[in-house]
Amino acid sequence: MRERFLRGCVISLLAVACGGTGARPTEAPGAPAAPIANGPVEEGPPPDLSPVAAPPNLFGVGRLNRPGQLIDVLLNWSKLPIDWRRELANEAPGVDNVIDLNAPIDLALALPKGTRPNDLDDPRVVVSFGVRSLPAALEFARRRGKVERVAPGIYRIVDSSEACVIAAAIGTPPARLVCGDKPDDLEALLPYVTRGLPRESFGPADLHFELRAAPIRAAYGPKLRQIRLGLPFLMRSVALDIPRVDRQVSVAASALADEVLALVDDTDRAVFDLTVKTDAEALDTAFELRFTGKSSWSVQTLAEAGSRAAPPPDSFWRLPKDANGASFTGPVNQARYSGIRRVVTELLDGLLEHEKIPRRVRDQVAALIEETATTQAASVYAQGEVPPGEPPAKGAIPDRGSQMREQLRRSLGWYVVGIEDKADRYKTYFNRIVSLYNDRDLRRLAEKRADLKPAKIPQLRARAARGLPGSSAFELVLPAAMFEDDYAYAPPPPPARPGQPRPKAAPKPPPGRPMSIVLIIVPDGARTWFGFSADEKTLVEKLGVARQGAPAATLASREGLASLRTARTVSGGFWSLASLTSSLDSPLAAMPAESSIAELRRRLVTMPHQGQTPMPYALNVTTGGTTNLVWALRVPRAVAEDIGALIPTMGSHGGPPPIAVPPPKP
Repeated sequence: MRERFLRGCVISLLAVACGGTGARPTEAPGAPAAPIANGPVEEGPPPDLSPVAAPPNLFGVGRLNRPGQLIDVLLNWSKLPIDWRRELANEAPGVDNVIDLNAPIDLALALPKGTRPNDLDDPRVVVSFGVRSLPAALEFARRRGKVERVAPGIYRIVDSSEACVIAAAIGTPPARLVCGDKPDDLEALLPYVTRGLPRESFGPADLHFELRAAPIRAAYGPKLRQIRLGLPFLMRSVALDIPRVDRQVSVAASALADEVLALVDDTDRAVFDLTVKTDAEALDTAFELRFTGKSSWSVQTLAEAGSRAAPPPDSFWRLPKDANGASFTGPVNQARYSGIRRVVTELLDGLLEHEKIPRRVRDQVAALIEETATTQAASVYAQGEVPPGEPPAKGAIPDRGSQMREQLRRSLGWYVVGIEDKADRYKTYFNRIVSLYNDRDLRRLAEKRADLKPAKIPQLRARAARGLPGSSAFELVLPAAMFEDDYAYAPPPPPARPGQPRPKAAPKPPPGRPMSIVLIIVPDGARTWFGFSADEKTLVEKLGVARQGAPAATLASREGLASLRTARTVSGGFWSLASLTSSLDSPLAAMPAESSIAELRRRLVTMPHQGQTPMPYALNVTTGGTTNLVWALRVPRAVAEDIGALIPTMGSHGGPPPIAVPPPKP
């Protein structure tokens, strides 16, 4: 929706004062909308409230149930200093007696008459607000401007740039304020949003939104198939004139196009629900993809994954307790990806052959690809932050690139992955990567094609891990030259004033230093732990926690994860605000202390719960008449409190003082 429409909707909610042209309801379900006739406000025959079916081009609907109650709860949880009811009364006195703040707000989206490729960027959109009674809404609107009766039970609000009407509606409430971006939108969708949409039930969710694929498929499916038929001609225009490569690119493009078409045919709708759980003090959200067909590779793969749903493996509870986020995934049938590996293998082999890379190297590359993503076992994953680095000694000048290295180190954090499989195959796999990376023929090719100087090519080497006996480390060393070229030198001193000595230039920083990023493989019986970080000391500590598995230091003792213990899912885990905010700490720390950005950092590090409250999620696939992919996330109240602590900074640019938060109404 365009910005103008959003602004108009807000004004409509506050003042019931947007305008434009209205629409006359259809006389029967499916009948074309009649044009609007202008006329004075007067009594007349009763409005037509007979049911209206959804238009065939309707591709999206949404509903916000009990908006007033939802706003009260969210503001109370986040502790935001906003009295929204007072603001509403100040903006439009008496509007709270007209707008039913706990009646559903409905949204409808439909395709326009045309089916041009850009039509989806400008669909028909209307939004509908409940009003307590049609006479009260008309009287309120008359006091603020001109109102015209355009059809029985339908009144247009005049003298406004928006297209809005007040119309009788079926159900409760008995009337609605309906606004559209354009008069045509209102004319096409008004009958449905007043006589059809209020009758539809979308379940108990406080917020429901869904996109339906059938209208889009009917409008654009034939065009997609035309594009598929023209794909061979398109591939000729982008051919590299390398027969083996061009053949595999064509195979991959055709397979991808066929998969897109099949997936479009399989898809039924996408649904998002949000529900406030006041008893649990949490928001439950769910995103669902529904598929009525099973012709695509994607839907078949999802359906197969759903049959292997299981509780989290024991290794999940051995992950470090202070992780900002963690997940688990059940066993995967990697045989389904064998065709993809074959195409990639042939494609790379053709490119390397064209570059005259020896057969021995090409065979190693092919073997490496064939061994990639072949693990069938369940896996777990965790991510966290590393502590700040040691500050330079007092009076010392940081070396060139020190700030960039620190930001990269903090941004990477640490990662720990566990796979229910022995370590030998993985050590062999990464040793082969090291060998290929350092191959002279491939190195010369990289230098030639990427125009890289040897001094800027990172080094990759294998060694024993420090502090973890029996473990292997693979170290990527980023040369100092990668950081020095972009280093922000101190600005030159200002010119001297007449008669004054020239200010001394700042001393030049010392040369930069390289930076190491390590991948560590830790055998643990029939299980393997992987660690990745630019802070090896912290990484070794986290891998040690996972291998030892002491409950006090692992997720086994972390609160807020009880829902994950017994749930059978394809994948699950938790996410936290800290997984986003922690990466901001280092770059924000370099900002001047008096800047608004520095204030944001102060709020980040003083959030009530430090962004550490876990938000558990689960991914499930159900099969039957349809295949449904559901991703559910729970957001506890403590997360809202952390977000609320940040919002004043995000919008603090002066203005009136905050208003006290009223308690939510029961």
